[in-house]
Amino acid sequence: MPEQICISCLFLSPGPERRLAIRRLFESEPVWMGQPDSYMILDPKGNTTEGNWPSTETEQPLNGSILFIYSKRLERTHPFRSCLSVDEGDNCAVYTMSFPLDVFKVYKIEEAEERLMHIYKVARSIGSTVLMAGPELEVKPTTSVDEALSAATARDSLTVWLIASAKSLSTMTSPFEVVKARGNVLMLKRPIYGEK
Repeated sequence: MPEQICISCLFLSPGPERRLAIRRLFESEPVWMGQPDSYMILDPKGNTTEGNWPSTETEQPLNGSILFIYSKRLERTHPFRSCLSVDEGDNCAVYTMSFPLDVFKVYKIEEAEERLMHIYKVARSIGSTVLMAGPELEVKPTTSVDEALSAATARDSLTVWLIASAKSLSTMTSPFEVVKARGNVLMLKRPIYGEK
């Protein structure tokens, strides 16, 4: 498997209508995500259920399982698919878009950041409060925005970008820096790859 870029959207309870959220998030960035094609549900015991998407199976309560929606191949020549995972906790849900890092690197960093801002705008329209992005990032459902932000800013966190309301990010400090501001929304970035 190639290195992945992951974009996680945190939705506080009650979470969005799942099928709508999946469709809107795939549509928010078709170049990176492709089109939803199949699914897998992984239960807490490690058992899996698979099938074609859409399916009524993917609309049932997850009860501790994780739902994965896979795209069709991004291109005929590209061997990997994008994925959107849904992990629901008691008080929130995390929807994580993931795809090969080399697909992300096709764009200049400023253009990629504009695309991240667009994904946040779409996610916020269906209820997301925070977007986090970074290579191989894994975000678990938490109980509050503060807890999610605290985990994202930890020294060992793989979070590179944070997008949220200015109010949520008002206490954020180093190593993140504001790189974009749109109305009451801020994008913060952690310097990477030798950046200063």
